[in-house]
Amino acid sequence: MGGIDEAALDRLSLVTEMTKHVRVRASGGKSKASELGQFSPIFVWLLRDFYLDLVEDNRKITPRDYLELALRPVQGSGSGRDIAAKNEIRDSIRALFPDRECFTLVRPLNNENDLQRLDQISLDKLRPEFRAGLDALTKFVFERTRPKQVGATIMTGPILVGITESYLEALNNGAVPTISSSWQSVEEAECRKAHDTATEVYMSTFDHSKPPEEVALREAHEEAVQKAMAAFNASAVGIGTARIKYEGLLHKFFKKKFEVLDSLLSDYDNHVMAQGNGRNWSFSYNKGPIRDLAKRLNDQIASEKTSLSLKSRSIEDRMEMLNKQLEASEKHRSEYMKRYDEAISEKKLLSDDFEANMISEHSHFTG
Repeated sequence: MGGIDEAALDRLSLVTEMTKHVRVRASGGKSKASELGQFSPIFVWLLRDFYLDLVEDNRKITPRDYLELALRPVQGSGSGRDIAAKNEIRDSIRALFPDRECFTLVRPLNNENDLQRLDQISLDKLRPEFRAGLDALTKFVFERTRPKQVGATIMTGPILVGITESYLEALNNGAVPTISSSWQSVEEAECRKAHDTATEVYMSTFDHSKPPEEVALREAHEEAVQKAMAAFNASAVGIGTARIKYEGLLHKFFKKKFEVLDSLLSDYDNHVMAQGNGRNWSFSYNKGPIRDLAKRLNDQIASEKTSLSLKSRSIEDRMEMLNKQLEASEKHRSEYMKRYDEAISEKKLLSDDFEANMISEHSHFTG
């Protein structure tokens, strides 16, 4: 509350101890405050009930200027030790928090009685100067606030928990927390989880109902690989050696699975050929999803064999029926030809009789 004085700065003296208890790297000894500064968040100093005029050398200054003036090294009289201690605090704040800002808020109300029931006062009843300062602070928070991150990696909840646990473990064991070592531990743990998740996604995504054909199995494999890699990239952390290692292990996993599928497909082809040649063939396969796929392939072969057998029997039955129909047709044909010949003979007899009658009638009339 109020302005930035020596007492207010002294309450921040704890930051001067950070360089003694936190390191950037495991090697190289004590880290400088400027090295730790690259991992620090934005430092915002909010001065409530601010009553000073922001003027320096007869010119108006901003709250940020006021903060920078307060952080300047102390010059003047006094013991050298006191001045050194004061300047150490100022130097540490400047080095640890290179990105810093200051905001001031005047008293929200002038009436003391109203201040005692501030929670019951609507915002539009507060002093315009207070509302303007509050709007500026809110705008800054929304525009400048960024997710916590290390390098280019945004820290999610689990990542923040992991790195915090690493710091606490080092402190509880009497060691100095190291940012790089803690981050590497988090990368290792999160990339391992991402690898395990990706393998599960591959196994659950691979479509085992695809027909046992090379193109179909390759398409199912590629689709499963794409979804598994998407899952890995969504949860893997960092761009360092841990990510490279587990991404390499994941590709080896994909390659091994496809080699098993390719071997299975080859065995299936041999199995089909062996059955086609009438040989007694034994089919072996691995455990797990590949075993399930192989079992389905064998079941499909047996089903196809049964279906072909039924079709063959049906064709034989139809051939037998057609032969009987043909025999019956031949019998009917013989009878038809016999009746046809008889009809021709009868026609010839009738024609001969008709011709004889005509001759007889003609002779009768002419005689």
